[in-house]
Amino acid sequence: MDLNLVRVVAEDIEYLAKRWVYADDLQEADLRIGSGVLRRLLVDQEKLLGAAWREAGFAKTPRLVAKTLSECMASGLLPHIFVANAGIYDFNTGYHTGVMIVNTLDTSSMCSPKEEDLYLEAFGTSICLISAGQGIRRLDVIKYIANDIGGVHYKLPSKIEKSLRSLFTNEFRLGDSTVADVYFRNRHPVYEELFNMGLAIVSSPDIQRFLERAAELLDAPLNIETT
Repeated sequence: MDLNLVRVVAEDIEYLAKRWVYADDLQEADLRIGSGVLRRLLVDQEKLLGAAWREAGFAKTPRLVAKTLSECMASGLLPHIFVANAGIYDFNTGYHTGVMIVNTLDTSSMCSPKEEDLYLEAFGTSICLISAGQGIRRLDVIKYIANDIGGVHYKLPSKIEKSLRSLFTNEFRLGDSTVADVYFRNRHPVYEELFNMGLAIVSSPDIQRFLERAAELLDAPLNIETT
């Protein structure tokens, strides 16, 4: 058993809890810099979250509870969605919060985010953003921030995948509206969905089970709030 791997991943989750989810003054720069943690846990070839889960004695991969836009992707409304994000459960209000702007008055096919219990691979490929009718996967959000705009690496804007670049830089608009008009908690929707991924990791029941097992294996209680 690789106890060091279990420790590293538990400490990464501790980082997400303390520096993101329960931070008093979380800034977009904190999310950008910390995007490398999500890349390490969910995207890189080793996918350390799943690897550590199995090292701790569990089967397959943990499941993460998160909102997705799967219903919107299958809806007739999709071509008319200017921008939408899956959003999160807001601890302060007790309500789910997300944003959607459409360019049609026909609401007969209106859709809403759906809560799903997802294994890691399905979590990564689930749609959390829609930009000008095109769905964007969670993995692509992580890779965009970590690999393209300075989380871990920096790429020249011309090399960045177009739908994410246009969403992030407000290059497209609907009438007088731009993406800046749908900022949530003063964060861009792309950063908001990155934060949501950290929240899903920290708050999902399977991750709490992993942390409990890690504390037993390491014989060191982990000081992480998860509820």
